[in-house]
Amino acid sequence: MLAFLSLPDPQGLSNPVKDIERFLQVLLAVGSGDHHPDAGLPHGDSGETQRHGEQTFIKQAPAELARQLHIPQQAAFFRAELWREVGPLDDSFFFAMDYDLWVRLAQKAPLSYTPKAWAAFRLHDDAKSISADDRCWPEMLKVHYRDGGSRFAPIVAKYWVRKLVQPAWIWYRKQKINR
Repeated sequence: MLAFLSLPDPQGLSNPVKDIERFLQVLLAVGSGDHHPDAGLPHGDSGETQRHGEQTFIKQAPAELARQLHIPQQAAFFRAELWREVGPLDDSFFFAMDYDLWVRLAQKAPLSYTPKAWAAFRLHDDAKSISADDRCWPEMLKVHYRDGGSRFAPIVAKYWVRKLVQPAWIWYRKQKINR
């Protein structure tokens, strides 16, 4: 199994020993086959770590189709042989490299969701999710349309909703960061 690995931000670690223990538990879960044995992309829940260490976990809906639901890259693993088949990452994307990879993996093997907290990330003022959020959905739609996606698909509706609420969404997320 492979995964994206981000080195932890020391300010984002609430308890380094606990965080390492969680990481090892996730590795054991992925390695033990708690998911579909043929899964090309086992993934779990993810959350946000706030400035003072408190964590909020966001339960994901089971992802049956990569193009319909968000799969957090920090809580996703993928089989090495599939990576060799569909890789590498498309570095023309700034935001949607992982989404593009999930779609290509989903075309080759089933996805498998485990309803357990596998990861967390920390938002900060320079995070792409804050500073460049407006680039996310257009790139995801580029992948969607590249693969023959319909203009009436749920992801297109989500794009328009997100576009309408984006200023308020960014304001809300910045408020959470600066608490």
